[in-house]
Amino acid sequence: MATTTAKKTAKKTARKKTTTTTAKRSATKAAPKKTVLTAREPKVVLEDAGYAAAGLAHDVVELARALPTRLESVRAEDLRDRVAKDVEGLLGQLTSLLDKKAAEGRKVAADVRSDARVKRILDQTGNTRSQVKAAVTSVRKTADVSVVAGRTAGRKQAGNATSQVKAAVTSLRRSGATVADAAVETLQD
Repeated sequence: MATTTAKKTAKKTARKKTTTTTAKRSATKAAPKKTVLTAREPKVVLEDAGYAAAGLAHDVVELARALPTRLESVRAEDLRDRVAKDVEGLLGQLTSLLDKKAAEGRKVAADVRSDARVKRILDQTGNTRSQVKAAVTSVRKTADVSVVAGRTAGRKQAGNATSQVKAAVTSLRRSGATVADAAVETLQD
């Protein structure tokens, strides 16, 4: 009976090992579906980021280990020549890209400046700027004149400042209306 029990136990153990091995094989054969990064739990994302950093650090270490042998194979003069050529090539590419983009920018700026809506806005905001500047100067003068000349001159200058501020406010209102009109025209085009 002891041999029968031993045989049954051996069969059960063999069956468990086979079942476990089969489950492991099927798990490795079917690749787990990766969820999109935004659908993952933040804890999992942080954990994966840590592992990714460790993997990158490993790559850096491997590169650092291989670097001396790579450097020995390249002579210093060849390296200088290669770097000089690369720098000249990159500088040429940068120059041509800068020139190309500057030409495109000039064309865009000219197109924008030639637009009637933009011209109206620039004209109106230029007027507004000068009106605001005059109002600020007038208000500053009011304080100076009031202190130096006395009450009568201060009142006269205050009247001037009041009219300058009113003109500036009107000009600001017109600038806002001009910008709004240009925006509406743009939307309609």
